Amino acid sequence: MSTPNALLERNRDPLRLLKVIIALVVALLFIFPIIWMLFVSLKPKNMAVANPLDWFTPPYTFANYTEILMESDVLLWLWNSVIIGVITTVLTLIITSLAAFALSKMQFRYKTPIFLFFLAGMMVPGGGYDYSTL
Repeated sequence: MSTPNALLERNRDPLRLLKVIIALVVALLFIFPIIWMLFVSLKPKNMAVANPLDWFTPPYTFANYTEILMESDVLLWLWNSVIIGVITTVLTLIITSLAAFALSKMQFRYKTPIFLFFLAGMMVPGGGYDYSTL
């Protein structure tokens, strides 16, 4: 637990306001594309959005969303992704918890190298693979 003096010293940072302003600017830079995407997706189909001021002015419509949901397989793709994600998560939790239990409670040969192998595998970043070319 912190002492009151430590809390007062922490709050006396002369650059605190500048840090907060910089953090807010960075946050706005990151969230702007999401806001832009939302507003442009609500525009009617044939409306041009070349001018940045047109992005945020009415008219708005949800017809694009209903058309996508009714005339494409987006909901099927979403359901497939949910099924794959749930199955993968459950299997990963089962297998990794069994391995963690074995490594923590059992005594066997090469326990340390196996642990280091698992640890090295977690340190290697994954993703970015394109399996469509296989």
